[in-house]
Amino acid sequence: MGTWSTIAGLVEMLAVAIQQPVPSHDQQTPPRESARELLERAADVQGWPACSPPQAPKEGEAFSLHVEMLLEHRDDKGNDVQLEVERRFLEPSFLWTRLRDIFTGTETFEGFDGTAAWYRRKDRTTLLEGPEFAEDRLRLVREIDETRLLGRLFFLKNLLREIQHLQRLSDEQRAGRAVAMIAGDGRHARSGEEPQLVALRLAVELQSHHLVEATITRPELQEPPLRLVFSQHFRGKDGVLHPGRIELFRGDEKKPSQTIYVGRIQFGSALKPADFAPPR
Repeated sequence: MGTWSTIAGLVEMLAVAIQQPVPSHDQQTPPRESARELLERAADVQGWPACSPPQAPKEGEAFSLHVEMLLEHRDDKGNDVQLEVERRFLEPSFLWTRLRDIFTGTETFEGFDGTAAWYRRKDRTTLLEGPEFAEDRLRLVREIDETRLLGRLFFLKNLLREIQHLQRLSDEQRAGRAVAMIAGDGRHARSGEEPQLVALRLAVELQSHHLVEATITRPELQEPPLRLVFSQHFRGKDGVLHPGRIELFRGDEKKPSQTIYVGRIQFGSALKPADFAPPR
């Protein structure tokens, strides 16, 4: 008797369960955010500089940058070098950089004042003119180009205005955390050149919505891809979420060719062309 009662009870429970509505797939799994939705949320998390007019940059316009950082890189001989760096940048192509070698204490300056490229060491300024300084000028052009590109990439609200053909790829893992992979493209011009195609591949951490990686490829220039890894994010006095550490990988490098530790960074600073002349 007890056995039949148990069986009857189980049959009744099964019948009740069958009658219960089965949750739909949409109820179980929230809709997958699109690439644009992810970038818009990341842009909101990042914020926009809270500087007072007239220095406050407007979305889509030229920007200025003043940053102090520690730079670690390998020189041409493969030696590890640590430099204290102060950099000023003003679009379209003004650049001023102070470098101090931590080990030797040697301090040098270099830049482009809108007219000429220059280099200064031990109270002597050299204009980087003539064929003997061709490589130095090319390096400065590359630094100006990368700084401008980083500035456009850094502010996601600006990037959203320019990036096209957005698509969300399969999610991946970075340092044990899930990231959404996003692909898109746009056009970017070096100083004095026609705009060329730039292919972007971005990684946005799904939990925090921080931009943690960006790979930049320019097929028309036949240059190796530049991969940037962002970490140690902090919110600055300007209200913007900044990466405290930036690692730069070129091509298939397994170790970063440069590692940047950001100390102080200010966008929209009141820089003017006169601030890019060699120090006196």
